[in-house]
Amino acid sequence: MIRAKLHEKGRELMAKFGIRKTSVEDITKAASISKGAFYLFFNSKEELFLEILEDLDTEIREELWKGLSAKDANPRSQFMQAFHNVLSVMEKTPEITKFSGEDYQYLIRKLPPELSEEYMKKDEDVIGNFIAQLKREGKIRRGVDLEVAIGLFRAIAMLILQKEEVGLRVFNQVFDMFMERAIDYLVEDTKG
Repeated sequence: MIRAKLHEKGRELMAKFGIRKTSVEDITKAASISKGAFYLFFNSKEELFLEILEDLDTEIREELWKGLSAKDANPRSQFMQAFHNVLSVMEKTPEITKFSGEDYQYLIRKLPPELSEEYMKKDEDVIGNFIAQLKREGKIRRGVDLEVAIGLFRAIAMLILQKEEVGLRVFNQVFDMFMERAIDYLVEDTKG
C-alpha cells in the first residue's frame, strides 16, 4: 500500500513540478509517511521516478499496440494513426507533458549505472518483442534491422518529449515528416 501511495503521489508531483523540482520531502509529505519509510522502498527519488516512468512507458505501449492490432487496416495509415494516438495520449498525460528530454538525461545520470542499464535493456527487449510480433503479422517488412527499428521507436518518443525545442508552431508538421520517413523504412510500399 505504501509503495502504491508513493507511486500515486510521485506521479501527481511529477505532473505538477517535474522530477528535478520534486524532493523526497515533498513526496513523503504528500504520501503522509516518514523519510525513513520512503527509504525502505527506494534509495532515491530518481528510483521512484524510474518506476513511474516504466509505468508510463507501459501505458503508452498499450496505446500503440491497440492502434496497430487491427487486422484489416493499411499498414502505412495504421502506423501513422497509431503514432498520432500515442502523441495525443502523451500530450494529455500531465506527468509526460512536464517530462522533457532534459529530465530524462537528469534521471539517467542520477540513477546507479546498473539501474539505468537495466531500464534500457528492458526497454529494448519490450520494443524488440513488439517489432518481432509486428513482423510475424506482416506489418513490418522482413528486411528491417531490429536495432534500427528500436532506435526509431525511441527517437519518436524523444521527439515528442522535445516538442518545445522543436518548436510548438511547427511540431505537428515535423512529427508527420519524421513519421513518414520512419514508416517508409518499416513498412512495405503499398501506396501504388
